[in-house]
Amino acid sequence: MNSEILNIPDIHVGNMIIDYLKSHDRTQSYLARVLEMNVANLNKILKKKSMETERLFEISMKLDYNFFAVFGNDLNLTDAGTYKITMPELGLHIERRMRDLRMTQMEFEAKTGIRRSDVNRILKKVSFDTDKLRIISDALNYNFFKDFYSAKDDPMAEQQNEQSNMGMILRLEELAGENRLQKQE
Repeated sequence: MNSEILNIPDIHVGNMIIDYLKSHDRTQSYLARVLEMNVANLNKILKKKSMETERLFEISMKLDYNFFAVFGNDLNLTDAGTYKITMPELGLHIERRMRDLRMTQMEFEAKTGIRRSDVNRILKKVSFDTDKLRIISDALNYNFFKDFYSAKDDPMAEQQNEQSNMGMILRLEELAGENRLQKQE
């Protein structure tokens, strides 16, 4: 996870999706159908400025458009065939970045406004509100939206996916060990 100068756009996610639909001659009814939800629920979701990354991932998959690349300022990787999209273990990525920066939970709280009592819960999450992920990205000087995608033929992305998978396996082993300890008590 490299440090970089961040310039994550402040995007109204619902409007971004509506704009995409209009530019591709699709309706909100179409999106509601492919998401298997009613239009009223979809309209509620699209009126909000932010949404859970899990939902944005689903919409990206259904529309075959990489909305995460807009947050990553990689507009050349938005259209089908130019990218691979994956659902990363964000909590693990955030925890790893904190460790790399040697950032304490108290420092994380000061930079993000997220209470220390909530940090452990957050580090176990896989989906985040897009606005909260922007705040965390800024605090840790790393664009976590870029963890959702890579260029189609990027060998570094394959290596990062393998490292991410190893990280998940190690974290699962760690949780299993904690679980065994709790059962022994």
